Amino acid sequence: MPMSPLEGCPNVLQIICRLPPGYHQYKFFVDDDWHHVEEQPYVIGTYGIVNTILVPV
Repeated sequence: MPMSPLEGCPNVLQIICRLPPGYHQYKFFVDDDWHHVEEQPYVIGTYGIVNTILVPV
């Protein structure tokens, strides 16, 4: 899903989407490379793939 600039803050990107309750993994595709958010909880999968995790409240 593409991100768009935050209104009034062109250097901040956002995406708004509805997620069902539960456990979610995500990462960002930036400059042709995948990145997880190092400051947030993350998991390392079987093959060494790292994803940020999100549990909506």
